Amino acid sequence: MKTKGSEVLVEVLKNWGVDHVYGLPGDSIDTVVEALRKEQEQIDFIHVRHEEVATLAAASYAKLTGKIGVALAIGGPGAIHLLNGMYDAKLDRVPMLVLAGQVTTEFANTKYFQEVDLPNLFSDVAVYNKQIESADTIAEVTDQAIETAYRENGVAVLTIPNDILTKNIPSKALQKRDYHPVRPVVDARKLDEAVELLHAAKKPVILAGAGTMGAKDELQRFAEKWSIPTIITLRARGALSDSHPNYLGNIGKIGTKPAYEAMQEADLLLMLGNDYPYVDYLPKKSIPCIQVDIDPSIMSKRYPASVEIVGDMREVLADWNERTEGVSDRPFLKACQNNMENWNKWMQEDEEKDSKPLAPEAVMAEIKKNCDTRNHFFN
Repeated sequence: MKTKGSEVLVEVLKNWGVDHVYGLPGDSIDTVVEALRKEQEQIDFIHVRHEEVATLAAASYAKLTGKIGVALAIGGPGAIHLLNGMYDAKLDRVPMLVLAGQVTTEFANTKYFQEVDLPNLFSDVAVYNKQIESADTIAEVTDQAIETAYRENGVAVLTIPNDILTKNIPSKALQKRDYHPVRPVVDARKLDEAVELLHAAKKPVILAGAGTMGAKDELQRFAEKWSIPTIITLRARGALSDSHPNYLGNIGKIGTKPAYEAMQEADLLLMLGNDYPYVDYLPKKSIPCIQVDIDPSIMSKRYPASVEIVGDMREVLADWNERTEGVSDRPFLKACQNNMENWNKWMQEDEEKDSKPLAPEAVMAEIKKNCDTRNHFFN
């Protein structure tokens, strides 16, 4: 029994638990779209109106779910349009698989209509970047691409000539797949060194990034136990509730004044799971810094860390939370809370404006009133 190459590709996606694909149909990728149609009970194909939207949506899906985002487009101009969203996934370090069509192999390298050297085009953005040369290897190469995207938290690209997708190949048994990351062993001595800095600090501040999203309970307990004001990056929205008394909001151009002031007054910075690029908003004076991240390559990248801890965020925070010591009364936290209370009053005044033209804050306040209260983005 034989199976079309495009159907084998979709079967691999199913085996990896892919349930959404974003893309724009067209001649060199239509056979994949048809294979997806046949599997629409298990995979939703989201038909976008521009290829850039496909990769931006796939990147957002990966950020929100932790699962790989998948996008597809035709070769040539369609594939070129994918780049913006691919760089979004690369810079935010989330897994993405891009399926790009290509001219048939008989016309390869002849400057055929809309032929573009896609592997060269994608060389900077991709952690895995292959053009499939044989229909017989579609399953194996796709498995490698997805595995690499997960392992390196980046973009994997498969460029696939149309004739390879339409070719019938012998059917083979394909296995269910899942990614199981290998977690580094946390250095216990560094955990102890960090606790010493915590005890010595009078004005510690947490900057929580996307790396804390899988450790929300541990982050909240840690911030409470040590009475530390907590600032979040945009990607970490929801890591700590907006209504939590230790919460100071975002920092940066669209951040809060209390967050910036706390950062500049701090005598200890805890950079937890982030690669925050706007260094002008980090402490301008030299203070001790504890950095925790699963990725060793970002250690001391934005701010020099006194203690660098490479490891799983939940494990690190759980270790600190299990220790009996903590700080129950911290004047610095109370000062930050007072500052935040004033800030929220100012924001409420802006939301209640009835001026013309309409104030943006007032518009957003009305939208919030009419939104489902379960909506993640407003709570």
